[in-house]
Amino acid sequence: MKMKHWVLMLFALGACTDKYVANIKGQATGFLVVEGYINITGTTNIQMSRSTGLDSPVFVPETGAQVEIQSTNGASIPLSELTTGNYSDTGLNLDPTQQYRLHIKTTNGKDYLSDLSNVNVSPPIDSLSWTAASDGVTIYVTTHNPLVQPGYYQWSY
Repeated sequence: MKMKHWVLMLFALGACTDKYVANIKGQATGFLVVEGYINITGTTNIQMSRSTGLDSPVFVPETGAQVEIQSTNGASIPLSELTTGNYSDTGLNLDPTQQYRLHIKTTNGKDYLSDLSNVNVSPPIDSLSWTAASDGVTIYVTTHNPLVQPGYYQWSY
């Protein structure tokens, strides 16, 4: 290929960038964003924030809320705001036969209640292996649960 063809191709590729403007009716801001999950043993962390516009993506934590885990047997476990917008309990030992949900009451008086959910218990790890590379280490974890399909699990460490 001749040199001028390469120059024209590079010019064409560079000239194809346009600013994307999202076609959103009204501002999609101020919605409560809840991230996390209920861990029946150990630590549960729930992070809460407010959505912001696409043109100004900043983190706006939801502070001062009352957050609790509720169970079908009527038990209620409050979570503490340990850091700004992060609600947690570190000593949970919940009954896996119960269903659980989150109840949130914000400082502006709004109540939020998630659906009740069954407890999913991760099966034991079958094997653990690793490989080293120049850019780090890759860890492989193998497990199985014939009772749950598909059996996808997430581990945090």
